[in-house]
Parts: sequence; C-alpha cells; structure tokens
Amino acid sequence: MKVLWTILKIMGILFALAMIFLGANSAVSAFIASRNIGIVHSEGTYYELDGTRLFVRELGDGRPLMIIHDFSDSGFTHFQIAQMLSEGRSVYLVDLPGLGFSGLPADEDFRISNIANTLRKLLEELRIGEVDLLGHSSGGLVALSLAQQHPGLVRSIVLVNTPISSTSIRLPDWLSSDQLFSRIVMKHIYRTYFLERSAAKKTYHNKDAYDSERFLMEYSLSYWVSTNTILRYYDQNRDHLPDGLREIRIPVLLVWGAHDVSAPLEEAHELNSSLRNSILVVMDNCGRYPMYENQPAFINHVQSFLRSVR
Repeated sequence: MKVLWTILKIMGILFALAMIFLGANSAVSAFIASRNIGIVHSEGTYYELDGTRLFVRELGDGRPLMIIHDFSDSGFTHFQIAQMLSEGRSVYLVDLPGLGFSGLPADEDFRISNIANTLRKLLEELRIGEVDLLGHSSGGLVALSLAQQHPGLVRSIVLVNTPISSTSIRLPDWLSSDQLFSRIVMKHIYRTYFLERSAAKKTYHNKDAYDSERFLMEYSLSYWVSTNTILRYYDQNRDHLPDGLREIRIPVLLVWGAHDVSAPLEEAHELNSSLRNSILVVMDNCGRYPMYENQPAFINHVQSFLRSVR
C-alpha cells in the first residue's frame, strides 16, 4: 500500500510539473506574440467582399502580380520577396480569409475553391485586368483553382513547392479532430513559440537562411489566428486533389526546393507532367522556402519567367 501511495504521489508531482510547464510555455508564447505584433508591417487596404474582409498589401507599380501564401503562413511571410519583385510591377500581397489581418468569411467556408472565388472577387474589385500569380505551398493550389475556374483573369502562374497529394495538406487525424483534447494540444503545445520555431527551422534545408527575426514577426501574427480556423482550413481541404490540370493552358513555372519533405520532388515531376505548358526548376540545397534559402537565384528564376510571358 505504501508503494502504491508513493507511486501516486510521484505521478501527481509529475502531472503538476507538466501543468506548470505547459502554463509557463503558453504564457511566454502569448507574451512574445503581444510584444512583437506591433512591429509587423501592417500598411495595407481592407476590401469587403460579400462578407469577407480581406487585407491586402500593395507595393510597386506596373504589371500586376498577386502572391498567395500557404495555409500555415500569412502574406507577411513573403513581404521581403514582394519588395524585391515590386520593381517595375504592382505586387498584391493578400492575407487569405481568417489568416493574417484578414477577417473570417461569413460562411466559414475555407475550401480551396471558395478561397479562389474570393480572390476572383478581389481581382474584379481591383480592376487590374490579367494578373500573374505566385502561390507558395497550399497557396499554389488556390492559384491553380483560380486559373482553372477563371482562365481569363490569370496570365501566368509561379508555383513554389505546391503539394498535390491530400496527405501533404492535412494535419494528423488525432490533431485535426474536433475534440477538446486536440484543441488544447493545438493551442498550448503545437502552436507555442518554441515548438513552432523548432518546426520552422526544420523546413529549411539551408539552415543559414533561417531568419529568427522574420520568424518572430510571423509567429506574432499567426498566434492570434484561432485554433478553430486552422482546424477548419485543414479539415475542409483534407481530400483536395487538383483536377483539370490539362485544361490550364497558360504558362506555369514550378520552382521546387529539392529537399522539401512536405512536398517531395516526385510531386513536382508529377505536376509538371500534368500541366500542358509548364517548366520545372529544381533548387538544390533548398527545402520548403527556396525564396529565402537561395534568394538571388529564386528572384532571378521568377523575374526571367515573368519577362518571358507574352
């Protein structure tokens, strides 16, 4: 009996320590997010589009380019790239619905086809004519959907590490369930600063390119996105597979980090063979963010491609 009591005491102490650690970890994450949100670049314009309040940063002047970020990021992730690409062209850096500074859609429909339709409304509101699209990761799926649904609006597409298998854009089943436990894990463990920072570093094959200051601002922005929104983004798109790719006739550039684990190189070759008018560029020594892991080469590839499009 004494042994059992001792075991229970030890378990109770360990549980209490774990709760203290989780609480402290969450408190530190909240403090970091609160302290740094003010330095995130927030100059932009809000557009009301049938119940969705979309935030857009606009840079430069000239032929329009719209950058579409991944579900786990925001437009700010590509702000530095947008600045570099804005020389001689207008760059529209959009925060997808419910992410970054954008509001939730009225119907909370986060399906890729619905997001593409929202961006179609934005393009019509902007009245800029044909636009070039640059989509990173899941943002590339939105770009493909927009080009397929509304071909007259899109001149060309740049896809960066865009996954085509549904497993690449889904959370593990135990984490994406609608149970209270999964929500607690998401908020107080999975999305805390230190774990997110560690996970972000792992997506870089070229570790020297990882910028801790940029990640700090990205995290300070993404921290305020509700767990419910994140779960719905992934749940509503868990079975999404891009179809009708042969119907897309506009020029497409595929830029791929050779060492991206979430969207392996095999998917790049499959996507390249499925599109009628595409070019594949594989960037060695790069993972999920080739735009930062080898920035000069990435900018050169994109600018050369956009100049070649007639």
